[in-house]
Amino acid sequence: MADQNARWLLSSANWKTAPPNGFKGKKILGTGSYGIAGLWSYEGPADQAPPVQHVVVKQCSKSEYSLIGTDPYIEGKLLEILSKIQSKHILRMYGSLVRAIGSDGQEDIRLFLEYCPGGDLSCLLESGHDKIEAPRKALLEIDIWAMFYCLALGVAAIARGTEDENAPAWNSNTEITHYDIKVDNIFLGYRDEDHPRYPILKIADFSTAVEEPRVSLQNDKTGYARVIAGDLSIRPPEADPESAPLKNPRKGTTSNIYQIGCIVHCLITLTTKDFRSKKGGLKGMLNSLKRGGETQGADLDKREFKNLYSKTLRELVMRCMMREPLQRPGALKLQIEVRKGFEAATAAAKKSNVFKDGGLTSIPMVGTAWPEPPTLMKTI
Repeated sequence: MADQNARWLLSSANWKTAPPNGFKGKKILGTGSYGIAGLWSYEGPADQAPPVQHVVVKQCSKSEYSLIGTDPYIEGKLLEILSKIQSKHILRMYGSLVRAIGSDGQEDIRLFLEYCPGGDLSCLLESGHDKIEAPRKALLEIDIWAMFYCLALGVAAIARGTEDENAPAWNSNTEITHYDIKVDNIFLGYRDEDHPRYPILKIADFSTAVEEPRVSLQNDKTGYARVIAGDLSIRPPEADPESAPLKNPRKGTTSNIYQIGCIVHCLITLTTKDFRSKKGGLKGMLNSLKRGGETQGADLDKREFKNLYSKTLRELVMRCMMREPLQRPGALKLQIEVRKGFEAATAAAKKSNVFKDGGLTSIPMVGTAWPEPPTLMKTI
């Protein structure tokens, strides 16, 4: 396998569309049943260095996607659309997806993607991870709000086509539904002046995404998800055939909001869990918020979390994790509420001098510019 991976890193010299001259395949970032991802870095003359000096290549086999009946081109199609928003909170794709014939004669799909030096969000939840100083401590509320805001902005950009609260949303009869927003698919980019302690969080891996009808065009018969995909433990109730029935199932942006609620829950509890409630087990697994309705995040009312985090933060997470989709906040409302919570937490943190330690300061600090891709990709 190691030899095969090494050959793949070298094979870019023969690709019709490849990273530009001066880039070299450095290492494999991951492999799976659907494909492989590797890092290409610039090693050419310093005076000719492009603004972007690292590119990730993700290669998938079309035949593997065909076996499970999903669209093999969906990730590239959606990332090309989303890249036009220029959101820092969605993993960026450079150019368009590339279709090529592999050595086995089968079609491969290549995506040229933004490099995230921090890896994925699971590093904050894993004991003994090399990026986290031991002993692991509970995250500060200000840091959770900051990461929550990254996620809320990413979901708002996907839902509305903008991160600007005052700008009109794009006019579309569909909603991009990710279905697999989990800690492993939240990548950690660089730090910048807006993210000085922890790096920018970016929503990544749209390989299971679906364009669902706009929620206003759905009803109680059509509101369940057509495609059952993504990690089982974080699957929204409307996309889980094992879940207890819903009164008003709806899919779309609300499903994305449920999943970022689960991620923030993980940051608060410093653990991952199975958030599903199966048929027959509903009574024992759910509690009710005082405002009414059932939430998968009711354990945030335990004393251990009450002592660490504000009611505002905990209840907003629980509202994102409401079982009934129509009881969850919408994308714009969530963005505004998280911003206000973040601003309040920032003001409080400055007064209490909590910034003396913590953060992932090993991640480099860079500017917030939106650099052009590295001269685009070379074509031979």
